[in-house]
Amino acid sequence: MNINYLSFALLGKAIRYTINQWGSLIRYIDDGNIQIDNNAAERHIKPFVIGRKNWLFNQTPRGANASALLYSLVQTAVANNLEPFDYLKYLLTELPKLGRHYEPEGFCRNNYQKRRPPGLQA
Repeated sequence: MNINYLSFALLGKAIRYTINQWGSLIRYIDDGNIQIDNNAAERHIKPFVIGRKNWLFNQTPRGANASALLYSLVQTAVANNLEPFDYLKYLLTELPKLGRHYEPEGFCRNNYQKRRPPGLQA
């Protein structure tokens, strides 16, 4: 196969793909709320993608659940503009004091900001 023919064939394939996807490619023009790229979504899932390699080392389902819980707590803190380390420290010191029966709503963002010790960042 001639190298020139191959490069033209690949270019033609790329052009054909672009034409077939044209409606999706220009969708953001129809609605100003749609972003031209998905960088924000990519940034939010990056910790999970990186963590995926770490999850390979979970030896048991309980270990995997513990890892998922920790990632969930950290991402919840980040999503609520809280400092993850301070939030985890707060949870790990306050939750044991409550015993088995407590209301999880007491640890939502608004209540956390009211109850957190001074010096912890929100």
